[in-house]
Amino acid sequence: MQITWLIASGQLEPGDRLPTVRRLAEHLSINLHTVRSAYQKLEMQGLVETRRGRGTHVLSFDPRLVAQAAGPLRSHTVGVIVAGWGNPFYHTFLRGVEEVAEEDQTLLILCTTHDDPGEAWRHFARLSAKQVDGILVVSHDVSEFLPPESQPTGQVPKGMPYVTVDWPDCTGYVVLADLEGAGYQATQHLLEHGHRRIGLITFAQDVANVRPVNAGYRRALQEAGIQSDPGLIARVQSFEIASGAEGARELLALPGPPTAIFAIADMLAFGALRAIKESGRRVPDDVALVGFNDVPLATLVDPPLTTVAAPTVKMGHQAMKMLRALIAGKPPSRRRVILPTSLVVRRSCGCYGRASQAAPKDMTVTFEGDQCTYDGPKKVPAGEITVTMDVKDQAYEAYAVYILILDEGKTVDDLAAWPSTDKPTWARISGWSEAGRPGQSNILKATVEEGTIYMACFRRPPEAKIGAVGPIEVVK
Repeated sequence: MQITWLIASGQLEPGDRLPTVRRLAEHLSINLHTVRSAYQKLEMQGLVETRRGRGTHVLSFDPRLVAQAAGPLRSHTVGVIVAGWGNPFYHTFLRGVEEVAEEDQTLLILCTTHDDPGEAWRHFARLSAKQVDGILVVSHDVSEFLPPESQPTGQVPKGMPYVTVDWPDCTGYVVLADLEGAGYQATQHLLEHGHRRIGLITFAQDVANVRPVNAGYRRALQEAGIQSDPGLIARVQSFEIASGAEGARELLALPGPPTAIFAIADMLAFGALRAIKESGRRVPDDVALVGFNDVPLATLVDPPLTTVAAPTVKMGHQAMKMLRALIAGKPPSRRRVILPTSLVVRRSCGCYGRASQAAPKDMTVTFEGDQCTYDGPKKVPAGEITVTMDVKDQAYEAYAVYILILDEGKTVDDLAAWPSTDKPTWARISGWSEAGRPGQSNILKATVEEGTIYMACFRRPPEAKIGAVGPIEVVK
């Protein structure tokens, strides 16, 4: 009804007096009993109050009353509430929603909140007043405003059907990307490149759809034996390009700046890319960069952005199908759908060719006592590599390293267990070092081709193998 809409949109405020039943019926040229019935319905919904001698007045508006009063008639319209138009994440998500909506000619009504949670709830009430069939709420949570019984387990929710997207803390029906997995994938990929100081550009507010991404970043570091450094985390006020540039400048100004940056949204990564270039540094040679979402612009920047792809179109499909089932009175089989993310490798991380084809400078084999250890990337570009041999003690006269390629089926364990200092028949030498002296850091340079390499480490006297490290993947 139009009056419900006027109340929900704030055009009729608490205390405003409605026309008398007779006057409104005459104005609209409709039956007196039709208007009286409508007023009674408004009163039952708690929107107005009628007192003898005083007329009908608007009460303080509680949006929950409208949300729970969804009518039985289909309008073939669905409301979609998104946080903003600037983020391309929503563009591809809406494409997925539209593809499913077109199957039964459902019309979409789009609303934006400009990242204001209060505006999300106001839009929800207005759409309810317009009697849409259902609502998709993206990157916001309105469940906290609704009574718990409005989304009972195993039953069709009372009132307005709705599905939440991209908000893990929601208690109702929800469609999500694996946000923690995305943060983990991005950070793990940078760790595989040998980076140990990895900066994070994230949102300043501790909100539900950011918290898991940050957790994935920390988990990847923890599994690599690296303690998360709060100083390497830049918290910005928005997801816009300018905020990404601001976050990157903050990280690059540190006394020990990061060698790699993970931005939790591609738009932030684009800003970071600009700031890195403005500082005179190169991506990925000086600072590697990874984003999240895989928006279309990611392929057009220079260098193209390595990112974790969110399944936004599939999220749109799933959300609309779930909502359609709720509208039809059929509760979906799952209340919570989590879709996997995937790493999309381009050039900003360093995988497909740097300005110089050398591997990162922190490829190091450390000799200490009777053991050798390797600290560096598990993946390097083909071409010339440089390995530092770091000798920690004076126990032996000299140390050396061989770079080997093993036959198929052989592993680093086979190499470590080989009893002789002679090369096994199932290994080919790709490079070797000059003798490394105790107390020195000697350099090994070798040219490696695409494939998998290992390093065997020796000492003398006596001539003996200390150990083996690997595998290290060589990529073009």
